[in-house]
Amino acid sequence: DQLQREKDQERLVTERKTSYRERETSYRERDQLQREKDQLQRERLVTERETSYRERNTRYREKDQLQREKDQLQREKDQLQREIETLDMIIRGSYPQGWRIFKTSSYGVSSEKKFWAESRQDCRERGADLVIVNNEEDQRFINGINAGVCLDWDGQPNNLGDQDCVEFNSHRSTPLSVWNDKVCSIPLLAGCLSVGCSFRWSPGGPAAASPSVPGQRHGAGATGAAHCGYPQ
Repeated sequence: DQLQREKDQERLVTERKTSYRERETSYRERDQLQREKDQLQRERLVTERETSYRERNTRYREKDQLQREKDQLQREKDQLQREIETLDMIIRGSYPQGWRIFKTSSYGVSSEKKFWAESRQDCRERGADLVIVNNEEDQRFINGINAGVCLDWDGQPNNLGDQDCVEFNSHRSTPLSVWNDKVCSIPLLAGCLSVGCSFRWSPGGPAAASPSVPGQRHGAGATGAAHCGYPQ
């Protein structure tokens, strides 16, 4: 009997050890499965977030692109409307007295002496704005008006004595070299155009320009001319 009891005891111990090991193995497998599940969930969340982020960015880009296209179409519409209004004025002969027509715009000259800012404000009060010269044809037309120009000449060619504004010098024989730099703080003589703009110097010829305030710098030198246009 004693021997049997010892065997039974030994068997129970063995069974308990086996059960314990199996239980431990089951726990480890369960924990491993849980870790794998958590990892898969994290990866899925990361993937979903990245996908959502990319989709959101794509929508933003598409929205920005649509807005740019809308703005461009609006600018084109406004330009066409201005051209229609100008052509209508030309047909009816109702553009301001003394203004000259060139292409689809009319250009006017102020008889008052003005500084740059006052000149631009005068243009805007007339429903016009500053005119930009982009090519030699425009430059020759502006030269043909034969008047002083109140404008900001961005950097001018040499920046001598802070002379950043321009007037026409009709005594010069070369049509495209009739400009003379002037200090912007001194109003020009009567006949000053109520205009102003800034330029970039282009050794090969006139360059595109954009309105600016006197003293603003964009680079070296300048060329071109500008007049008050209605509408531009």
